[in-house]
Amino acid sequence: MEQKSLSVNNLRLSYIDNCKQDSPVVLFLHGWAADKYNMRLIYDGLADSCRIVSLDLPGFGGSDEPECEWGTPEYSGIVSGFIDALGITGCTVVGHSFGGKIAFYTAALKPQLFSNIILI
Repeated sequence: MEQKSLSVNNLRLSYIDNCKQDSPVVLFLHGWAADKYNMRLIYDGLADSCRIVSLDLPGFGGSDEPECEWGTPEYSGIVSGFIDALGITGCTVVGHSFGGKIAFYTAALKPQLFSNIILI
């Protein structure tokens, strides 16, 4: 897994990516007060057959902190921008707790982003 970062809406987002370009993409969104490694036991088991992308949500792990308090709509917007920046469409998203809430909210607004949603 490679540690990477990119900028979305002037925030540096930290993430890991195993860079398996010709494989189905599984995006992991951690819960509150966690980070991109929170679901490592799950994504390590999928790494041979899938492209694994695990994002540090803003304010957690290695990602920048937002300048003001955010709610679900703002986190959803940054996740959508992150997915767009990576050029991913139709991925499976695995959301734990707050990450699941973000995934569900984002899917309601942009259903084309996800082919499957797994809530933990």
